[in-house]
Amino acid sequence: MTVRKNFLFEEDVAQHLKEIAKKANITQTQVVKNLIEAEYEEVSVEEKLEALQRIVNSSKEPNPFMEQFDPSDPKVLQKVKGMMY
Repeated sequence: MTVRKNFLFEEDVAQHLKEIAKKANITQTQVVKNLIEAEYEEVSVEEKLEALQRIVNSSKEPNPFMEQFDPSDPKVLQKVKGMMY
């Protein structure tokens, strides 16, 4: 699917986009696509973790799988994500 939108960036942001694309030897469109995909992947993992947590919380029994993760650990998403692949 092709989506055509005009995005208005501040001059410095537009320049940063141009520099990132040039340094990576890719198009500015590809830079934006990569950033969107990376952000969406993180959101998707968070949604899956929330769904998993709801399932775990619905059970009366303790869950040893979830007990191995510290929810306050900022890298918990990466740890669980690493287990998913």
